[in-house]
Amino acid sequence: MYNSLVLLVGLVLACLGASMDQVIAQVPYNVHAPTAELRNEARMVNSSSWPITVSVVPKDTTLALQGMQFVIQPRDTIMIADYTTLGEFRSPVEMMTVKGTMTNKKGKVKTIGVLMMEKRQISKEHRVWYYEVMPASGGSMRFGF
Repeated sequence: MYNSLVLLVGLVLACLGASMDQVIAQVPYNVHAPTAELRNEARMVNSSSWPITVSVVPKDTTLALQGMQFVIQPRDTIMIADYTTLGEFRSPVEMMTVKGTMTNKKGKVKTIGVLMMEKRQISKEHRVWYYEVMPASGGSMRFGF
């Protein structure tokens, strides 16, 4: 108990002695005001050797992505969604369903696995989320964590 009290007093004295800029700089990077507008982007990376058709279906009716489809060429990256949330970042996994399909040489449409692979913090108010198409064969996965 005594050690906790000494630690608390030490922290208070350190905060009082530090300039306000240093105290503000210690606020975690992902803490925002409830009314802060935060930009979220979702991008799709096609690691396979074939063109992929990606369908984006929003779970939230406020997104303007009704029935969006994209064709992604092999080894290409495109932005599939750009939306704003208030107060906290929301993953595209919560906001939309993303499905990938490809057409084989016989003309048969096959479902391709799509994974959420990583997120990158561009700035305090901007985050980019990356989906990756799972290569069937002849492709390679990249890990850019």
